[in-house]
Amino acid sequence: MRVNPGKRDFILLLALLSCAVAQGQGKQMQLLAPNVGWVLGGGKLYWTTDNGGHWTDITPPVSLPNEKIADVFFKDTTDGWVLLSSLDQPAIEARFELATTINGGARWVTTPVEVPGLNPNQTMLPGGGQVFFLDPRHGWLALGVATGSNWRAAVILATQDGGVRWSRLPCGEGGAFSFTTPDEGWIAGGPGGEYLFATWNGGKSCEEVSLKAPPETGPAVYPLYDAPVFTDTKHGFLPVTYTGPEDSPWALVLFATDDGGRTWSPSRVLAGLAAMGGIRLPSAVADSAWLTARATDSALTLTTTPLRAKESVGSERTSGALRNLSPPVLEMSFVSANQGWVRAGGLFATSDGGATWTGISPWRRSGGTPPTPAGPPSTGGMIEGSSGSAMPLAGATGGGSSVHTSVRTGFDQCAADT
Repeated sequence: MRVNPGKRDFILLLALLSCAVAQGQGKQMQLLAPNVGWVLGGGKLYWTTDNGGHWTDITPPVSLPNEKIADVFFKDTTDGWVLLSSLDQPAIEARFELATTINGGARWVTTPVEVPGLNPNQTMLPGGGQVFFLDPRHGWLALGVATGSNWRAAVILATQDGGVRWSRLPCGEGGAFSFTTPDEGWIAGGPGGEYLFATWNGGKSCEEVSLKAPPETGPAVYPLYDAPVFTDTKHGFLPVTYTGPEDSPWALVLFATDDGGRTWSPSRVLAGLAAMGGIRLPSAVADSAWLTARATDSALTLTTTPLRAKESVGSERTSGALRNLSPPVLEMSFVSANQGWVRAGGLFATSDGGATWTGISPWRRSGGTPPTPAGPPSTGGMIEGSSGSAMPLAGATGGGSSVHTSVRTGFDQCAADT
């Protein structure tokens, strides 16, 4: 079918906008429990129960043309959700589906996502989005909206029946979700995460939260927010990266709350850090410790800062001679101060607090590249993890090119067919 030049240019614009929306998307890997976790890459979703020794393909089956994975969220080792989207040319509006599992991806149930009150002439959805579920019934979606600015606008949806029906919320800021109750939650939004919004009524209204940089950050005073993480409904932590004028050092501040996020106070400050070019500095909280990491071309250094002790100086462990390590560290996920994963070019695991690291990227041979699926993905296939193998982690698709990327990384590839 021939497409007229004007329409063709519009389709190309939508494809590129879908890449831009994908840049604001969430995790591409997560260690959920000791030895159990998932990773998104090479067009598929993988699952491990032996800390990356073996991986099982648990990609949800797709039903729409050119359908891809827009986002992945697992609440624990059994309950998970995958947001799927399809932008089938020459259509100008993405379609969405939600895949749900209650057995760690062994079986998926997929339902269409109906967006209420959407006028395609006023609001265009290029296909990016994020998903968060508090429990099997209460969940939220942020579907990226094509705009003419860098603002990450979104259509925010909420469900109270596990995704059967969705209601549209007036909050229009896209970003990473964090909810502690059906009413109380946060969205870290803006072009690069410069804004934090709180809601106390399930998203019916939102208010901006602004956290001033403590004096220890020096010239680094411009915030880039992550979504807060909570140990219970009252106690939580919020990492904030502070940037400064050009060529000035950055800072990473861990704020803490004991009143459910109504107020936040600086708990730990790491100042004088190397700038990351607009990328938020990743960190993790586990075992009453704050963990950060930095990478060189061959070594990983893990810094562990205690949170309960009065002394706030962190201890460092460095492990060298790692193959296919590529700075910077883009993502961290830890279940204890000893066991965790780091993504820096490839995927690496430690079980001894950073003294040693093992490459666990899910490809068959060292140095291999992920296969490009030629059709709908299969499920259940198991492959061995390869120590140190390279692992492009941008995207997942059921049979086409990928545009899904992490909130902390750029694109491996962003292209549109012409």
